[in-house]
Amino acid sequence: MSASWLALALVQTTPASAQQFNLECTGTQQVIEQELLSNETTPFKRTFRVDLQKKKICADSCPDIADLFSVTDEAIILEESVTEPAPGQAMKINQINRKNGAYSMLYSKRGSMLNVKAVCEVRKFTGLPEIKTLF
Repeated sequence: MSASWLALALVQTTPASAQQFNLECTGTQQVIEQELLSNETTPFKRTFRVDLQKKKICADSCPDIADLFSVTDEAIILEESVTEPAPGQAMKINQINRKNGAYSMLYSKRGSMLNVKAVCEVRKFTGLPEIKTLF
């Protein structure tokens, strides 16, 4: 599927006012372990349930519901963090491009890296599970 066709499909199936939807994302994930000289790429598939109005998201069977880090016209940022100082630096960027459906997650820490690249397609919103609390 070409990127331009996917962008057109996203525009046609997701009106600007859509605040709740699922995203079905498929692609690859690459795990690199520098100390072990390991580099493995495997298939990646994840379904996100997104509620932009509540700024909430969950994945697959939704064992946990998370707050969205940021929502812009360009992207839905699920998570973005950098810890310091540099010798133990960890970085995590997890986002979905709203214009072309590209999903990317990069997590890097001390010689290890997880790099996910996928394309997301809009699906019917299946809802967020009810959050049950003890008090």
